[in-house]
Amino acid sequence: MTPRNFLNFFRTRSGRLTLFGLLFTGALLILSALRKQGGDDAGMVTKPATNRADAPQVVQTVQREMEIFRPPPPKPEPPRPPARKATRLPPFRRARLNRPSVCLPTARRIFPSRRKSAAFTRPSAD
Repeated sequence: MTPRNFLNFFRTRSGRLTLFGLLFTGALLILSALRKQGGDDAGMVTKPATNRADAPQVVQTVQREMEIFRPPPPKPEPPRPPARKATRLPPFRRARLNRPSVCLPTARRIFPSRRKSAAFTRPSAD
């Protein structure tokens, strides 16, 4: 492997991933070494609070008498608004509502015209 091939490897995706992994591992090793050196609490903002894990745990039991389940009564339904009175539409609106939908495919729109004009027909051999 030539030095040029070695450098070109880091331009590929797998080379970039390898380089990232190496740099990340190196940074973690440096940071862990620095943390071990700093034994004093100079870098800490607050002192760690004591956890009460060393205190004995007390088990408590709560016993209550059984009660019958009584759910609250259902809320009454709100009154419905009065139905709107049907109004008479103007004639152009009625015609638009009675016409079939424009979205539905029909044979006429798919195959616009099967008739051929006289200019494109062959003369008959009569």
